[in-house]
Amino acid sequence: MRYERAACSRLLISGALLFATNPVYASEWSGSASLYFWLPSIDASGNLNVPPNDGSGEDPLPVDPNQVLDSLDLALMGSFEVRYDKYLFLTDIAYLDMSNTKSVNILNTSREMELGFEGWQSSYYGGYAVVGSDELTVDIIAGLRYFSMEFEVEVDRNNIVKQRKRTFYEGLLDGVIGLKGQYNITNQWFIPYHADVGTGNSDLTYQLIGGVGYGGGWGDVELTYRHLAWHLKDNSILNTFSLSGFSIAYGYNF
Repeated sequence: MRYERAACSRLLISGALLFATNPVYASEWSGSASLYFWLPSIDASGNLNVPPNDGSGEDPLPVDPNQVLDSLDLALMGSFEVRYDKYLFLTDIAYLDMSNTKSVNILNTSREMELGFEGWQSSYYGGYAVVGSDELTVDIIAGLRYFSMEFEVEVDRNNIVKQRKRTFYEGLLDGVIGLKGQYNITNQWFIPYHADVGTGNSDLTYQLIGGVGYGGGWGDVELTYRHLAWHLKDNSILNTFSLSGFSIAYGYNF
């Protein structure tokens, strides 16, 4: 989202950040609606143990999602931001549907595995602008992030007995706080950034976004890299889970 600010005096301190004094903010509503495509890779630690349930007495199979998930079936993503004076509200929503089937090595045996993943991520922030110059904007943000993930696992135990299927679900609600904004290189080119961290149902969650953008009268286009991660509690289905990858977005400013 591009920011238009009136001219203001500035003070540059050597070795420090450039801050604006007496920035002028528009006392009217403005906003941005964005659609983006994010192609993340999944990184997870921990195992989805699939019990045999066939009376064989075999130990549960440890299923590692990293061995299977490498194909994206569907992705729907968007964000919406509104501002008034120094205040802002931002929401970001992403839906991912991934699945794959391949032969993997489990307990020194080659087995056919099908693993599906469905995930919803929605974040809601309120914020306040603390820096607003022609070159740099910095917003303090705080809010909630909700993430739900569902794994569906099917494993052929011995290529004779029918496949065993199990579904794993985890829902996480965390409070987060962070910073967002952009550095304007020229009137059109800018560097957007976003960083937040929090906790709640997870031990730790954090998000980092950075990249480059180009803005005009028709809106903004941004190419960014996004890393979104969770460190889960001991009773969760996984130990850690993260989504990382490049994203391209188009934003319409109003």
